[in-house]
Amino acid sequence: MTTIKTIEIDQGQFIDGQKESELAQGHDLLVKVAAVSLNPVDLKHVATFKAGDLRIVGYDSVGTVIGVGEQVTDF
Repeated sequence: MTTIKTIEIDQGQFIDGQKESELAQGHDLLVKVAAVSLNPVDLKHVATFKAGDLRIVGYDSVGTVIGVGEQVTDF
């Protein structure tokens, strides 16, 4: 297990957080993210969230792969 930083959204507010996460398993990669961006369309999705919704917002990021699951091939 490792502790990862998160950015959560609660009622339209961005909140820094953290959670415990397994290291990369199966077909997963664990990426140490250096930078992310949110596009206007990402922010429009945030506006539709209801209390308790858990969604991934934004997929634009750059980082370094620090873990590779045992079933990852061709990477």
